[in-house]
Amino acid sequence: MTAQVFAREGFQAIGTSSYATAGTLGLHDGQRIALWDTVDLVKRLARRVKLPVNADIEAGYAETVEGVVESAKAVLAAGAVGINIEDSTGNLEHPLYDLAFQCEKIDPIRAMANAAEIHLVINARTDEFLIPSGNSGRKLSRAIERGQAYTEAGADCVFAPDMGDLDIAMLRQLVSEIGAPINIMAGNAAPPMAMLEEIGIARQPGAESNAGGAGII
Repeated sequence: MTAQVFAREGFQAIGTSSYATAGTLGLHDGQRIALWDTVDLVKRLARRVKLPVNADIEAGYAETVEGVVESAKAVLAAGAVGINIEDSTGNLEHPLYDLAFQCEKIDPIRAMANAAEIHLVINARTDEFLIPSGNSGRKLSRAIERGQAYTEAGADCVFAPDMGDLDIAMLRQLVSEIGAPINIMAGNAAPPMAMLEEIGIARQPGAESNAGGAGII
């Protein structure tokens, strides 16, 4: 119902949320749901809403590259034309996946979609700003490093959720140094939409999907 309201109001794409999907099932977020819960939701959205659908597949619901690629393939087959893939492990001692390993997931996902002749919009999420420890400057440099690596591996855009740490200068630096559209969280401290657009906060459309729109979640 919510997706249909968004479509009626002129939104250009629909994205699933792992947090919301888990909530409807009485579960906490953080890969507590099964891949097939997301696949089923994508199928229903694709049937009922005439808009491109982006699927939040969290960290891929697998601990191997092959398993993550199969997860992406499943939501693509269900009707998604975009995915969110994140680098959180759920392990407090090692909160993010190794950078090289995360890139090893993105590259074959791109190859899989290309083989299917679909430009799958890969939105690579880095949770550097969600790690409780560390200063904001160090988090920014690490987020930039990861964003650059993810785009080089084949991601179209980078999602950098935060806890209110990102000011306008940091947003500009993310955009300029990563060199790809940047998605952010829309909180009370977020700049106005016109300023976000001027900074370069955006969601890049896929070549075939027209899955465009502002880069805020």
